[in-house]
Amino acid sequence: MIRLRSVIDRLFPPPRRQLRWWSAWSLLVFLALYAGVVGWLLISRTIAFSAPWSFGWMVVALWAWWLWAAGWGGMRGVRSLLALWVRLSLIGLLAMVLAQPRAVRSSDTLSLVY
Repeated sequence: MIRLRSVIDRLFPPPRRQLRWWSAWSLLVFLALYAGVVGWLLISRTIAFSAPWSFGWMVVALWAWWLWAAGWGGMRGVRSLLALWVRLSLIGLLAMVLAQPRAVRSSDTLSLVY
């Protein structure tokens, strides 16, 4: 039987470097921009999502950020930050695709189909 604690320790390994409060800014900025883009798409009625609960997959972004902040990303400096943003963007796009986006078009004209 696998213990829950060992699974959590494997998913969230101990940090290799000291975590600082400012290391969370990249995650917070990304999540704010992501929420702004998705909100704007919904408010402007450009796209509607058939399965909005799929945005719950954005929790995976926290895991990707933890691995980066804890020093498990494998890179240093600007390359590390760029890799984090690429990973977060891919997670966001995957969540958006899983939410089944639908193009919304409104028109005042009446169409008759036989």
